[in-house]
Amino acid sequence: MRTAGLEAAAQIEPRGEPFPGAASIKEIRESKHPRTSHTDLVEIKLEANGRGNFRCLAICVSIVSFAVVLIAIICALFGAWLVLPFAGLEVALLALGTWLCCMQARHCDSLVFSDSYIHLTQYRHSRQAVHSFVRRWTHVAMRPGGTRHEPTQLLIGSHGRFFLIGEYLTECNRLHVYEQLNKRVRLDV
Repeated sequence: MRTAGLEAAAQIEPRGEPFPGAASIKEIRESKHPRTSHTDLVEIKLEANGRGNFRCLAICVSIVSFAVVLIAIICALFGAWLVLPFAGLEVALLALGTWLCCMQARHCDSLVFSDSYIHLTQYRHSRQAVHSFVRRWTHVAMRPGGTRHEPTQLLIGSHGRFFLIGEYLTECNRLHVYEQLNKRVRLDV
């Protein structure tokens, strides 16, 4: 969201330990959100910790790929030509895995709280979905996983429409965000 009067983002800190990139609270003053006409809004943004500098990652993958191809060419010159196709396969799998991780790291959830509405914007696989809820009817829930090894699920919604948010957060961070959302949702309007 691009607005003129953003203050600096304050990190949510569970038990005194910051988790950068996982969630932040921004207060927006004297700016208008596209869906509301209120002037005081609060945004909670949930992002994956894997967000980083993709240019540096591409440089690292290029260096590793260059080294693998160089070693394969040297082996081929000494008669072990069968190394070449496997080196090419290794470089292709490294590039594919890096690309998939970069696409997954772009997932993001943004919750904007106004006086009477909550707007959820989810960014998944270069798609954007926007959902709006009436604040006093909105519920936040934690659903346990199917087994003890599966993570819990953080849900927000109303009137039978619930949406999964923050699936990339750790359990501790998800619990802290759940508590923060409950405090925000339950404010008397």
